[in-house]
Amino acid sequence: MQTQSRIKTFNKLLIANRGEIALRIIKTAKQLGLKTVAVYTRVDFESPHVSFADQSVCIGDGPVADSYLNHKKIISAAINSGSQAIHPGYGFLSENAKFAKSCMQNDLIFVGPSAASIELMSDKANAKNLLEQAGVPCIPGFEEKGLSFKEVLRKAMNIGFPVMVKAAAGGGGKGMRLVSSADELEKSISLAKAEARNFFGSDKIIIEKAILDAKHVEIQIFADKWQNCISLGERECSVQRRNQKLIEESPYMKMNPQLRKKMQDVSVTVASKISYIGAGTVEFLLDSKQNFYFLEMNTRLQVEHPVTELVTGLDLVEMQLEVADGQKLKLAQEDIEMSGHAIEVRLYAENPSEQYSPSNGRIEVWEEPTGDGLRVDSGIQSGQTVSTLYDGLLVKIIGKGATRDEARKILLKGLSDTILIGPEINRDFLLDILSQEGFSRGETSTDYIHKIFPGGYNKIKPQPVHYAISVVLYVFQQMELYRERSIRVPLELLGWSSQGSVSSSMKIKYLEKEIDVRIGVKCFNTISISIETEEFTFLRDQNKLLLDGKLLDIKYFHATYRHLYLFLDKLSFKFALEQPILPDNIKDSERHIVAPMPGVLVSLFVEKGNSVSIGDHIATLEAMKMQHDILATMNGIIVNMHKTEGQQVQAEELIAEIEEMSEGGRDGAG
Repeated sequence: MQTQSRIKTFNKLLIANRGEIALRIIKTAKQLGLKTVAVYTRVDFESPHVSFADQSVCIGDGPVADSYLNHKKIISAAINSGSQAIHPGYGFLSENAKFAKSCMQNDLIFVGPSAASIELMSDKANAKNLLEQAGVPCIPGFEEKGLSFKEVLRKAMNIGFPVMVKAAAGGGGKGMRLVSSADELEKSISLAKAEARNFFGSDKIIIEKAILDAKHVEIQIFADKWQNCISLGERECSVQRRNQKLIEESPYMKMNPQLRKKMQDVSVTVASKISYIGAGTVEFLLDSKQNFYFLEMNTRLQVEHPVTELVTGLDLVEMQLEVADGQKLKLAQEDIEMSGHAIEVRLYAENPSEQYSPSNGRIEVWEEPTGDGLRVDSGIQSGQTVSTLYDGLLVKIIGKGATRDEARKILLKGLSDTILIGPEINRDFLLDILSQEGFSRGETSTDYIHKIFPGGYNKIKPQPVHYAISVVLYVFQQMELYRERSIRVPLELLGWSSQGSVSSSMKIKYLEKEIDVRIGVKCFNTISISIETEEFTFLRDQNKLLLDGKLLDIKYFHATYRHLYLFLDKLSFKFALEQPILPDNIKDSERHIVAPMPGVLVSLFVEKGNSVSIGDHIATLEAMKMQHDILATMNGIIVNMHKTEGQQVQAEELIAEIEEMSEGGRDGAG
């Protein structure tokens, strides 16, 4: 049953965004009794926000310029779906004044500030000039437009290197370059302009003094159309890569009441100066002497808003929708209380070891963490394909505790319990940062990542024990699968041989390093693994794995035909099987009839070309003076025979292959 709406001026909301933020907005909108409309591209049709909304509209094939950045398509989708309001989320059109104006012209409520406010703040150069006049402390800098490169270089040298080249429009770290010397300036401007055009549709550039070893501290403000404006506290967002935030927290652990009041007062002044309405964030750089400088204002909901929600107990999206409805803020400044501490990490589809290169591919497994003090804002699901057409942010994981260290530990546990198999992700990188003593003490700055990984991040390489754990889990998994295939195989016979331990070998690869592995199956629950000069003996006790008598903490293991995925507490590895034994899905697994244990094929009942049905007798295997039936696991045709009658076979060896039967029934001899 539809909830009675607390919103009066509109009852249907279109969300002009994708992924986790679209899903996040839809959830609150539904709680308020609103009907919701999702937009998506053909690339995004598997995204959860598409099916979770009450209605969805396709807006293109994939590229952002023809879909999520296309004003006409978004407006048309809103009108045709009967929506009266549009929530832009963050990124894309969220800070586009022309889009906000277009919404107004088409009698659509834009959930955000006025087009005039957006325009004032989206042009960072104009915003800076305006706020300097109001006495707001700003970073020295200038606008590049209309100047020759010679003039730009002269002005930059007057400021003094290093400088920051940044897009005048937009935010989120896009279109930004740190320039250390004059030699780098021209190329950096060119790259920043290209990126700015791609993400924001404008190549306007400003150049500012780079304040190194600074803290990135921002103030969340909220205002209504009745000129009420309040601050919801601060967030520290200093841990960044490529000028884009990775870890955010609230409150700032080294904040004092005097500094907080100064920064809040300036932020409210900024909002009041432009007659701001809705959620906004005023961002500052804080130097080592506690001097702060206006950086920019983001005229939208921030990616990191969950940490503010957790420490204040407020729903910022709900407040946005109420303000867009023309309602007054329900809270005054004295009503705002901050309790505890919250830290957020951003899980990206990227490879930190390869200069944070974007990653894509099908998500085979997604298991989000759960637990007290943990919040997960996700926009993905198993089976979904991740594209490099869009920002790589997949999931936000937030830990809340009574203290900062408690929040950090909750987040560490949650992140270590996070399982994603498919595209390369930055899970281990984030775990590494959270575990650093410097982070634990709050000794972060905007160049923190560069300080702790000066040569770039290099993921810890697997040790022989990691190869061994992956292989033994794979072997135990296959043994169990084979036992299930043959109804007459006693568990205690798996791995048995009259000659003692059964040995086999396989090759496993990590990146370019190939390892030879020797496997010794001593009995159904004990296996030895030899890698290079080391040997490991594993014991399986129900669902537990012991190495030399010590219980191993294994988060997750997954095997496919080509790869083994191992997740430990703070490490994860993807190994390639150079000699795969079984295929990677049930259908293919059923196709392969394998020996469940060492023995002799005393009888074969089929040959190539025969039709078989599930349960048909394929072969009889003799082991330990007992005979065991091997049965067909699917309906189909025998397309290959790999063994002959009387042949000795080892455990896991392929005997026959079945291919799915085409329509028309059985043909040939049975």
